Amino acid sequence: MHARLHDFFHKEGFLMIYRRPLLDVNQEIIDLTIKQELCIKKLQLENKKLCDFQEHLELHNLFAAIEACNRKLLNIKCDIKAVHERTLKLKKKVLKF
Repeated sequence: MHARLHDFFHKEGFLMIYRRPLLDVNQEIIDLTIKQELCIKKLQLENKKLCDFQEHLELHNLFAAIEACNRKLLNIKCDIKAVHERTLKLKKKVLKF
């Protein structure tokens, strides 16, 4: 039985029947592989853009936090200055008594 199967696959008729479809399928696989590689490259580029945008967003948030802290520090500085001025006025009043 094995010999018959072997003879069948080596006959020209078998090759004539399946050669063209196999070549077509092979070309389609090559085309799909090329398209897949292009898609992978596009996805990698989009991923890099998203990462860059995320870093930009984090940097923007960091600067916003720095500005908020700076405003708080300036407010604290003004409050300390006002307390200092009131303390000096109170010292002057106490020294007069």
